[in-house]
Amino acid sequence: SMQKKPEEMEAVLTMAIGNATHQFEKLPLVQDEHLLKNILYGGVWQQYYARILGKEKSHD
Repeated sequence: SMQKKPEEMEAVLTMAIGNATHQFEKLPLVQDEHLLKNILYGGVWQQYYARILGKEKSHD
């Protein structure tokens, strides 16, 4: 399988999240806007880094 390196995945995620947030900011949200922003801007990276760190620990 063609596994991407963490740096490569980070670039892919940055571009994808950038596109998503650009569209998200256009939405006329009122209810749960803070929750959605938290997920979009922070939650994705928390999951990403948790997995990266978890994989690094398992290789030691």
